[in-house]
Amino acid sequence: MWYYQSDMTFSSDEFLVDVWDSVNVIRDVPVVVIVRARLIVRDDAVKVSGDAPFHISVDLLDASELAQLTGANPLYEVTSSLCTF
Repeated sequence: MWYYQSDMTFSSDEFLVDVWDSVNVIRDVPVVVIVRARLIVRDDAVKVSGDAPFHISVDLLDASELAQLTGANPLYEVTSSLCTF
């Protein structure tokens, strides 16, 4: 079985599978997928006072666990921006 989450706007997903062996069939078994981020954001580095704009740069993000598990460097993508700088 292979699962690929294409909609990254949600941290969970679910689908149904049929499970069987040579004698039994169980249909519509729910599978719930909960995504746990493998990215550590340092709390002390992103606290700002007031409503001032703040740039989050790659050096503030630690994805070493993700890189170790996948054997690749993570790619960061900005999906939305609420501020104009």
